[in-house]
Amino acid sequence: RGVEAPAPLRSYDLGPWRGGDDLLREAARIELAAQDAYLALLSQVRTSDYLLTAAFILVDEARHLTVWQRALGQRLY
Repeated sequence: RGVEAPAPLRSYDLGPWRGGDDLLREAARIELAAQDAYLALLSQVRTSDYLLTAAFILVDEARHLTVWQRALGQRLY
């Protein structure tokens, strides 16, 4: 839309992670926290449109977590 992407940096500071697995574990932890938050909120939603939207977002969070777990070699079931 008329905006140019920024140029890549020479290096990126990714924080205290020592490798890819550390980063994947952090991503999985964040996704699990998001799932927990949406599950806690679902019981409080009274409008069907909002409930449906929250349910779709929850499904996406579960999919994200599945990707990180598979990348880490964890069992899914």
